[in-house]
This record gives sequence, C-alpha cells and structure tokens, in this order.
Amino acid sequence: MGKGWRAILVRVQQVVDSNPESKAIAEFQASRQRTVAALRYFLLLLVIPLLVNQMAEVVLMRPVVQHTVFNSSEIVLSPFQEERILKEFRTFESRLRFEALLRGSEDALPTIKERRSEKLLEFAASVRQENVQVLSNIVADLLSAIVFIVFVLKTQPQFKLLKQFLSDLADGLSDSAKAFLIILVTDVFVGFHSSYGWEILLKTVFDHYGLAENRAFTGLFIATFPVILDAIGKYWIFRYLNRNSPSAVATYHRMNE
Repeated sequence: MGKGWRAILVRVQQVVDSNPESKAIAEFQASRQRTVAALRYFLLLLVIPLLVNQMAEVVLMRPVVQHTVFNSSEIVLSPFQEERILKEFRTFESRLRFEALLRGSEDALPTIKERRSEKLLEFAASVRQENVQVLSNIVADLLSAIVFIVFVLKTQPQFKLLKQFLSDLADGLSDSAKAFLIILVTDVFVGFHSSYGWEILLKTVFDHYGLAENRAFTGLFIATFPVILDAIGKYWIFRYLNRNSPSAVATYHRMNE
C-alpha cells in the first residue's frame, strides 16, 4: 500500500514538473527569493560597517580619547597644525596691533597681551579637539574595515549570490544601457573634468585623518591614477565585454564617437 502511494506521488510530481506554467511559477518564485536575499545582503554590507563606525567613534573611542587627550598637560602638534596655527596667530596679532593703532589707547598693550593669551587657550582647545576627532576617525575606520572583511569572509555563499545577482542584472541591460553606463563611469572617474573631483576627494581624506594637504602628491595622483583606471577599463572592454557582449561594445564606440 505504501509503495502504491509513493508511486502516485511520484506520478503527480512528474505531471506538475511537466506543466510549463508550474515550472514558470516555481522559477519566478525562486528568482524573487534570490533577488530579495541578494538585496538584503547588499544592505547589510552597507549598514553594518556604518553602524560599527558610528558606534565605535561616538560610544567607545571618542569618550576614551577625549578623556586621555584633555587630561594630558602636553599638546601634541603635527607640522601641519603648527604651521596653520602660527599663520592664524600672526594674522590675529597683526589685527590686534592695527586695532590698537586705530584706537590710540594707552592701555592697548595690556589688552593685546590679554587677548593673545585668550587666543592661545582657544588654539589649545581647538588642537585637542582636532586630535580627538582624528584618532577616533582612524580607529573607527580601521574597525569598520576589519568588520567588513570578516563579514564577507564569513558569508561567502551570500556574497556569491550577490555577485550572481549583479551579473544577471548587468546581462539583462540593453546594449544602449550598457554603453551609457560605461560612458558615464569613465567620464566621471577618468574624464576631462574628473581631476577636480579627485582633488576634492583627496582633500577630504587628508582632512579626515588630520594630514597636511600635499600638492605634489595630489598632482602625481591625479596624473597617474585616472590613467591606470582608464587602462583597466579599456582592457576589460577588450578582454571580457568584447567577448560576452560585442553588440554593446559596438554601441559604445558609436555613442563615444
């Protein structure tokens, strides 16, 4: 009796599998599940490092570093901070003397000394706060990078699913859409006006980590890195896209003319 029921179930399953509509519905549901899982994993890749960064900086690192820095009697100055403070202090002192000359007051000298002392205390507090922010940024960014790498290594099946989803998404684009995206990306990162964007990005990185802006390094970076990216992009178009989607490459060349 049990064998008879199993045979019936096998026959019903064969009928269902042979039904095109059932197979299409099953494939659609499986595709939707993969899409939802890939998007959820992509959001986790974005949200988890950001949360770790903010929690490490605000809750953990900033109070500890702030307590250590502000309780120390010694002020640590980087060459960049020292040069900037000297420049600002000279400007401030020149303005004080100019105002004293305009007023012609006899007690101008004591007033200048008092305001100079106040300005030095203000500079000291500002430098300490900058050091707290820079140290917190370094530790929080490093911790976020470690968490991101560990998370990716521990979730390799989901990471492969995300790669497959992105690959299927790219394959589903039309040739015109592929060519438009290639032109957009190349113009943004290696185009004629991209140097200004790279300069702003480097300045933001320097400020984030408390580094002095190095014009020589910035110029060298802008002169070489976009060129390297352009070479990699052209090699990818020639090596992979030309083989997998030659019509997209032809559309790209026509749109780029």
